[in-house]
Amino acid sequence: MTTCIFTTDSSVQHDTGPGHPECPERIPSIINGLKKIQSQKLIWEKVKYFDDKYIKLTHSEKYFKKINQSFPNEGLAFLDGDTIVSK
Repeated sequence: MTTCIFTTDSSVQHDTGPGHPECPERIPSIINGLKKIQSQKLIWEKVKYFDDKYIKLTHSEKYFKKINQSFPNEGLAFLDGDTIVSK
């Protein structure tokens, strides 16, 4: 089975605050680890554009709007106890 890994440069801009395990530094570390896997069944794609219709295939319009309205103008905001969104 072939696996496609989609990456984007924006993921390293996701600020979760100090001490949170989802730090921006984890992304390059994960990518570097995956790139050590020498397999023709691994395809790498850089995301240039993402259409919201793909999110809406698995999430309601109400949920989609809630998430989009949750992004703060500055700093961090919590969607729930452990899910952080940032500017």
